[in-house]
Amino acid sequence: MVIDAKIKSAAQEWLRQDPDESTQKQLKDLLEREDAEALQQAFGSRLAFGTAGLRGVMGVGPNNMNRLLIRQASAGLAHYLLEVQPHSKAKEQSVVIAYDGRHGSKIFAQDAAGIFAALGLKVRLFDREAPTPLGAFAVKSLGTAAGVVVTASHNPPAFNGYKVYQTGGTQINAPVDGLIAGHIEKVAASGEGPKCLSLDEAEKAGLLSYLGVDTFEDYARHVTAFLSPNKPSSEQLARRHAIKIAYTPMHGVGDPVAQSIFSQAGFDQVWTVDEQRRPDGDFPTVKFPNPEEPGAMDLVHALADKHGAHIAIANDPDADRLSVSARNKQGEMKQMTGDHIGTILGDELLRRAKAAGRDMSTVWSLSTIVSSRLLARLAQATGSKHQETLTGFKWLGAVAQRLQDQQGQQFAFAYEEALGYMVTNEVWDKDGLSALLLLSLLAAELHEQGETLWTRLEHIHRSCGVSVTFPRTIPLGAGVTGDGIMGKLRGNLPKTVAGRPVALVDDLLERPKEPTDPTGIPRNDVLRFYIGEADGKSRRDIELTLPRVIIRPSGTEPKVKVYAESRIETLSEGASYEAKLAELEKDLAEIADAFKALVA
Repeated sequence: MVIDAKIKSAAQEWLRQDPDESTQKQLKDLLEREDAEALQQAFGSRLAFGTAGLRGVMGVGPNNMNRLLIRQASAGLAHYLLEVQPHSKAKEQSVVIAYDGRHGSKIFAQDAAGIFAALGLKVRLFDREAPTPLGAFAVKSLGTAAGVVVTASHNPPAFNGYKVYQTGGTQINAPVDGLIAGHIEKVAASGEGPKCLSLDEAEKAGLLSYLGVDTFEDYARHVTAFLSPNKPSSEQLARRHAIKIAYTPMHGVGDPVAQSIFSQAGFDQVWTVDEQRRPDGDFPTVKFPNPEEPGAMDLVHALADKHGAHIAIANDPDADRLSVSARNKQGEMKQMTGDHIGTILGDELLRRAKAAGRDMSTVWSLSTIVSSRLLARLAQATGSKHQETLTGFKWLGAVAQRLQDQQGQQFAFAYEEALGYMVTNEVWDKDGLSALLLLSLLAAELHEQGETLWTRLEHIHRSCGVSVTFPRTIPLGAGVTGDGIMGKLRGNLPKTVAGRPVALVDDLLERPKEPTDPTGIPRNDVLRFYIGEADGKSRRDIELTLPRVIIRPSGTEPKVKVYAESRIETLSEGASYEAKLAELEKDLAEIADAFKALVA
């Protein structure tokens, strides 16, 4: 393969600007070996800046994560902030920068700080590795102009990322991401590497200060006070002492804050997986540092069995996600799904709102279009409000903030099935540390009553309807695109699936880009199928009861995602819960497999 002249020229220009000796060496080697394939990958396109900022594999060139790319992105973000706000205000408000324990995260954060300072923006840089929720917390609590967290969350070791928050502490969203991307492109096209101050230079100029242990303590104190507002009574402390918890930060940065929260709340029987306690960007004990992945929780389960723990909790490496396992009726440690956890936490917070005497007509819970419908049914049962959003906390956080800060409503809870939960208004993003505390408080209360998280889920299912959910991922073959698959489905919508009629098809591409109804879902490449007999049901009843299959293309990988949920039905008194679960699982598997055959 011959190196394209434009690619070679771009590589040489990048080499001239690159501030990193290690990536300079890598790029020189690629040029000397005339590795056309690797150079094409690195310089044939540019890593897109979107609503999650940047995320990609570490490497050379504009299509990978490296120091020059971070500097260009930071300069573009700084120019955007100076453009949309009066210079004096933007420079006074400052920018928060946090970073996790991945390879490269610290130097990326320091480069970002130097770029912002060189353009006159004040910087509040964390002085140590920090969980992503603390970055979002600092943006909100300090009232800064923006925030950056250098993290790739639960991605494999080769990845890193650059996540951006706007003032108020929510993730950036359209059209802001496009405006920032435009400024980044201008910086990259200038032909000069952005000016970057050293940390000493920035500090001497009064443009850099550090966020240290006080910020960690403030976060833990705020979260603990929000979820456990009164000083624990002796009975509550005894209850919390009785629950045994196994915990892992999964080689990430969650442990110091998690331990502080456990301690402040009075949980003193907590064991942490020692092999996974400290940050390690290689994630040596897991194949994939995501608690959802098979085998990822093996060590915390083993620790739980060793000490007879009642629950096992795992954060992902940047502690914005959380998974939990609890003892089932057979005494075995069994992992819960994101929908299980979201249902239990939502139920608990709605219970609390009602017990506090709140006007439930002003209390809101939120979930995404691919999450279980049980939260909506819980809202119906309590007289509270519920809204669905598109997938991701860039949507959930923005809606929650608008409801509470702009419309005077009361935000209670939000979640997405991929282990993301927002259980306080201290962080307008998913937060696996505050969720850790709420789950522990609930587990302790249930344990005192002789119950478990699983029996609480059964109670919810018996009162609001039994539900089974599971996702399927369909990889696409060479030359097949998600857009092509979605187009194929739209061109030949099935009338029956697995011998059952299709009662309703909801095509989100038919929605307006900007709904006039603030609770409406904007246009998106998503199809929702409701399977079964309509039998004169209203559209709302169909949406809340019939089996549902949601299909959408992945935005980052060559695959289509299928989210399936069984019909939701209440149990008659005395009916077997386990038998109904098995029936629904079998029924749902037939429907999901039929859709997989349609898409494949």
